[in-house]
Amino acid sequence: MGAGAATGTTVQVRVLDMKFDPAVVTISPGDTVEWVWEASLPHDVASMEGAPVAFASELQTSGTYAQTFETAGVYDYTCTPHPQMTGQVIVEG
Repeated sequence: MGAGAATGTTVQVRVLDMKFDPAVVTISPGDTVEWVWEASLPHDVASMEGAPVAFASELQTSGTYAQTFETAGVYDYTCTPHPQMTGQVIVEG
């Protein structure tokens, strides 16, 4: 998010049909999570109510979406068309 030198690391999460893999990732403030679509159905990534910072991707079947997390906390997220698909980003700070 924004220009400048990246100081954090990037962790990838695969968006598969009906699940995120891995479903839970633990990162540090300043790290980025990159979701990589490998699905035949359209999915998105959207933070759930209560997340320290809201985020959402477009509904897509391919490509990537990246979010850098600066604020420590627990970020639960879901696929809005498939609410049984859930994941969690834990930012330890």
